[in-house]
Amino acid sequence: VKSFRFYNRWSNPLVLLKAQSTGAYEGLFSATVEPFALFYMISCLASDEMLGGGGLADNLFHGTDLLSSAVYPSDYVWNAYYKSIEDVNNAITQLQFMPSEVSKSDIDHAHGEALFLRAYYYTQLASIFGPVPVIIKNTWEEKMTTATAEAVWGQILLDLKNAIALMDSYSPTLTSDDSRVGKYAAEALLARSFLFYTGFYQGIHDIAANDASVTLPDGSTLTKNDVIAYINDCVDNSGFKLVADYRNLWPYTNRLTVEDYSYTKGQGLKWVEDDGAVNPEVLFKVKYSNLASWSTSTGYANRIALYMGIRGGQNYSNTFPFGQGWGVGPVSPAFFSDWTQAEPNDMRRNASIQDVNELPQYAMNAYADGIQETPFHEKK
Repeated sequence: VKSFRFYNRWSNPLVLLKAQSTGAYEGLFSATVEPFALFYMISCLASDEMLGGGGLADNLFHGTDLLSSAVYPSDYVWNAYYKSIEDVNNAITQLQFMPSEVSKSDIDHAHGEALFLRAYYYTQLASIFGPVPVIIKNTWEEKMTTATAEAVWGQILLDLKNAIALMDSYSPTLTSDDSRVGKYAAEALLARSFLFYTGFYQGIHDIAANDASVTLPDGSTLTKNDVIAYINDCVDNSGFKLVADYRNLWPYTNRLTVEDYSYTKGQGLKWVEDDGAVNPEVLFKVKYSNLASWSTSTGYANRIALYMGIRGGQNYSNTFPFGQGWGVGPVSPAFFSDWTQAEPNDMRRNASIQDVNELPQYAMNAYADGIQETPFHEKK
């Protein structure tokens, strides 16, 4: 539901507020029907860590891997993100017209959620395309700001700064309401955005100075010390923390099959999400449906698992405990080798990457039209 105009004046005001703010989240799934447009997959394939993979005809993945604009679906990605930003802007506008029965604190929190989401969409859009036009109102009168790094990252930081001020100090992902954004997620994303802008774009010439600052679009400033204070608040007060064993982050340590997988057998591991438990590292999550369907009407399913699963064509026991898919994004042997040389004792390497040579029944190149298959696949 993207607008409260679908509700009459007798609707429950809190339901109305929830529906209105929920519309801003729709963009998290807008590209799910086509995972090649998701920031996660783009980042993986365009990096040095993975190859394009898939089949001979999967030019989109090969093009992303090779950074080729000739085959990359830039129009689809561009439109998906700007449609998401349009939805957020609509939600922010409509929040001004909430019934008087809705408390200001509830409206403020919903406003903060929307600002976080707009910043989130812009971080991904700008990370893919570089400086992009900034639109913060869906009106004909508004003129898009010049597409500069200063404009887009300044707006991102301003939205997150305002979101932090508007939202309550609670941790949705540590509660049953784990599909919503909280203040601490905004603090973390602000810090990440500040580091990226000031590092990659050299937005601050003397970042070592404690009073180093970025000037925001409204004329206010965001200093290095401000960002440190936000992070300290998140670390000290949010309730989030790192798990003791990195391997327990991943479902292959689930209690039902942990002893059936040679890598985890006898290690005393336990998935942090066993029996409905909450992952204490996740400040913000995109929740998918567990309905597996190819139909675009169920685009809320996580189809990344299909695209990036080990390329199939053989008995599922050969790839246990991992499912099978199209083999997009095989891990680069050069990356695995570099990691081994640089950090030979880093447990995270084998916790993150499966060497299929250690799966005795696995057959390489089981699919005749597979391309760029390597012995290495991601475990996540």
